[in-house]
Formats: sequence, structure tokens, C-alpha cells
Amino acid sequence: MSKDRVQFINVNKLHFDPDNPRLPSIKQGIDTEKVYEYMIEKANIIELMGSIAETGYFEGEPVLAIPSNEEDSFIVVEGNRRLAAVKLLLDPSLATRKMRTISKISEEATHKPGQIPALIYNNRKEILNYLGYRHITGIKEWDPLQKARYLEQLADSLSIDNEAELHESLAKTIGSKRYYVAQLLTGLNIYRKIKEQEYFDIEDLDEEQIDFSLLTTSLNYSSLSNFLELNSNRDPSLTGLNLDKLETFTNWLFKKNASGKTRVGESRNLKLLSKIVEFDKALEKFEDGDPLEEAVKYTDQPDEIFSISIREAKRELKNANEYIHMVKNPKTHDHEILSEIYRLAENLVFLIKKELDKMTDGTEA
Repeated sequence: MSKDRVQFINVNKLHFDPDNPRLPSIKQGIDTEKVYEYMIEKANIIELMGSIAETGYFEGEPVLAIPSNEEDSFIVVEGNRRLAAVKLLLDPSLATRKMRTISKISEEATHKPGQIPALIYNNRKEILNYLGYRHITGIKEWDPLQKARYLEQLADSLSIDNEAELHESLAKTIGSKRYYVAQLLTGLNIYRKIKEQEYFDIEDLDEEQIDFSLLTTSLNYSSLSNFLELNSNRDPSLTGLNLDKLETFTNWLFKKNASGKTRVGESRNLKLLSKIVEFDKALEKFEDGDPLEEAVKYTDQPDEIFSISIREAKRELKNANEYIHMVKNPKTHDHEILSEIYRLAENLVFLIKKELDKMTDGTEA
């Protein structure tokens, strides 16, 4: 068997990869019914089925496979989505969701390929470098959790004991930076700690609902890794991690209130949180239930928030000014809002001038 030429393999001889980084770990290595469920719900499989049914399987995109433990059969390492689409076209009864739609596509299909092109490799390691190019730096980018799982697989295939050297090698393989690799792997292990703790009993939180990118983005802020008592934000061994702090942090990021909102909200708010954890009073306020915008007032952040706010206000008012000549039906409510803006601006000008005068007087003294 060789990767030098494409072979056409019977679809029944091709099996899903139990270690596919795209699949949630709860589905990895489990029966194929769970794989179909995930593909139908999360991987836009129906659109792909329709394309193959109409135009056939594109031979220029062979699946990449390795021999399985069963004689004359193979595990598809790259191309599981395509494999699922073809298998469902051939046998719609495999579907666990949207059975009527899938059956209709199969019934009306012009093409139902019983064989598909495949490149057969000797082992998984031979394919891993290609996956890095395609899904981390290439055109079909994986999400951060999928990337982290892939990097872990690639790391396991390398015989490098020194962690810095390992991360450097992984970074070169995927065309990235060492710090990014270390950060992804650190985020992956933090996620696993959360999973080990059964997501700290946060309602509806699981692998498919958790926003892994929030964890990795938070590692950009040293104050947040310090809050977790990590020795480093790029240490996959998680030396020093405080589980109680991790529970608190996980609740901030992922526990939703009755309105479906979390304490932190969007990833851009991590910057505010990173400031809050630096100041005891601000942290106390936030832990007592104050929203981010209130707790941050007890840090040195208000100056920056004020400057950003007035710059944004100026930009929006300039935008409104450009449209005023086109307004044909002005509203009384708009006039009231503008009057309030005028009063607020006057007050801010007075207060800022007062503070600037104080600073000038102090300098002269």
C-alpha cells in the first residue's frame, strides 16, 4: 500500500477515525451512530450529500486512510465528513436525525458512489503534518479545540522530551509560533480539568457548548493566569493551578443567568476582567455580584474607559451629522436625546476643565 497513487476503495471497507480531532471526545471511539448524529447536527452533512448526489464525488479530493486492525479495511484519518455523506447516500437508514430529508436526497440522487478515491498511508504519523497544513494554517481551519487536539496527537508522535524544543518543533510543523502552541496545549489541559470536575455542575455546559476560545484567549492576560495561580500561562502541566479559583473562573465565563448571559459575556470583556482581578477592592465587588462595568471602577481602568467612550461618542455623532441633511421626518424623541447629549457634554467639559485646572495649579505651585 502506498500514497503514491490514488486507489478506489469500497465504502464499506472505510471506517471513521475514533481519534478525529473534529469530533467531541464524548463521541470519539464510540459507535458510528453517534458519529452520524454529530455530522448531521454540526457538520453541514446534508449540503455535502446534495452536492455529491448531484455531481458525484470529486476525485481530486481523496480521503487519507491507514490500515485498520480488520483485514482489508481502513480508517479514514482525513475525510470523515465526506465518508459520512457517501455512506448516508448509500444507506439513509444510518441517519439518526433529519431522516426524511436524507432519504429524499438519497432517493433522488444521480450519483451514489460505492467506491471513493483514497490515499493509503502506512500509519497516522505520516498524515499528521498534512493535517496541520490543511486545518491549522491552511484553507479549512479547525476551531481552537480541534487544533489543540491535533497538536497533542502530533506531540505524541514525536520523540522530544524537552518541552521548549517540542513546542518549537510543533510550531515549525504548523507554521506558527511556539507561544501559540504552548498556549493551545495549556488551554486544552485547563479544559480537561474543567471536564474532570464535571463542568463544576454548570447547567447545560458540556464539550459542545463550552467556548474553548475563551479559555485560550484568557491566557493572553497574565493577571488571569495569576488569578488561577498558574506558574505560567504557557505551561501545559498546569503547575500551581488552584481548582477553587478555576471553579470561580469557569462560572464567570460559562454559567448563564436567567437571561442567558454570563458574568463576563464576550471575549473582549476579558480585558476588563484581567484588570479587576489585579485589584482587591474591584475583585471583591465583582465577586459580590457587581457587573464588570461597575467593578472596573475600582481599578485604574476608568481613565481608559472614559477616553474610549468619548472617542466612540464623537465617531457616532459625526456619523449622525453626515446624515442630518437627508432626514425628512425629524422626531421629537430624537431632539430630546440630542438635548440630553448636549447637557451631558456640557457637564463633562466643565468637569474635565476643572480637573485640568487643578493639575495646572498644582504644577505651577
